[in-house]
Formats: sequence, structure tokens, C-alpha cells
Amino acid sequence: MDVPTFVSADPRQVGQLPTRVQAALKSVMKARLEADPFAGDRIRRDLWPKQFRGLGNLFRIELPEAHRAVYTVLTFPGRPREVRIVWLGNHKKYDRLFGYSTS
Repeated sequence: MDVPTFVSADPRQVGQLPTRVQAALKSVMKARLEADPFAGDRIRRDLWPKQFRGLGNLFRIELPEAHRAVYTVLTFPGRPREVRIVWLGNHKKYDRLFGYSTS
């Protein structure tokens, strides 16, 4: 039996993205994550910034115009699975968040 999945994101974060990225997030990426919540790239726990250390898992997915979304998949018995987008931003901000060198 398939477990229903829904996707949530902070509207304030979404509103700060360029229009094209917002549209892709709301349509294509939302449908993709609802169909397969684990479609993104798993981020190794030793790379997680402090603000995400309380989460059980962490994934990233690429968005148009070199933007990234970082999300976690929450599961609770008897409830639909939730993909919660915890961070949205451009590639440069993503690199800074994770401590990668930026060009």
C-alpha cells in the first residue's frame, strides 16, 4: 500500500525565490517529491549544519537557476508522510550553509 505524502515549505522562504524557481517548486518538484519523497540526494550526517542536527534525515534537491532545496522526510504511524522543506536558497548560499568553498 502506498503511503500518502504531502509537501510543505515556509511561504516566506518560497516568496523570496525568483518567480521561475517558485513555479518549478510548486509544480514539478512538489509532484516529484509527493511521488518519491527520497528522490533528492541524501546528505551525510557529518556534513549537516548545526541547525539541522535534530532532524532524522536530510536531503537536497536542485531547482532551476542554480537554487537548492534542503528537506527532511517525516513519518508518523497512521499519518501521511510529510516532506518538509527546511531551507531554500541559491547555490552560493547553500555552499556557505554547508561550509563548502565558494567561487
